[in-house]
Amino acid sequence: MLQTGLRPGEATGLAWEHVDLKNTKLDFRQALHETGGELYLGALKTDPALRTLSLSKSAVQALKRQRIRQMEERLRVGSQWSNQDDLVFTNLYGGFLRRTNSQRRDLRRVIKRARIAMPRS
Repeated sequence: MLQTGLRPGEATGLAWEHVDLKNTKLDFRQALHETGGELYLGALKTDPALRTLSLSKSAVQALKRQRIRQMEERLRVGSQWSNQDDLVFTNLYGGFLRRTNSQRRDLRRVIKRARIAMPRS
């Protein structure tokens, strides 16, 4: 995901229905927004932001690992799981990731668990 140049809201708003692992494509149709402390899924900021990206083999593998990890988390927390929007990246209970320091921490955790290679600066 890091190699795609996604905006944070695009990554956290990405739903599994927009991920095509078989054809190695991602469709961006929504983003996670925050207004007045309230998180919600909404439209992308501009029409050019509506796009389809091709995925590398490593990105496909990372997304497959993320899907498995997410299923394991769902089983672990049981009825506390809350991912009605079927988002790819969630907190431990399936909820939205916030664009705060805790989000960065959660995103690092997700990246580590999915074994995504981080680019070096």
